[in-house]
Amino acid sequence: MNDIEASRDITAWAEAGGPGLAEAPDILDLYTFSPSCRIRQALDN
Repeated sequence: MNDIEASRDITAWAEAGGPGLAEAPDILDLYTFSPSCRIRQALDN
């Protein structure tokens, strides 16, 4: 990650408890992705 502000937001979120314990920062929306169909099929098997 090359964005220092995004890194700070994500670090603060992790320090607050992270997934399930603290509300995720909006910046994470820019870094999410969906795996390809091929990968999802491989994971299902």
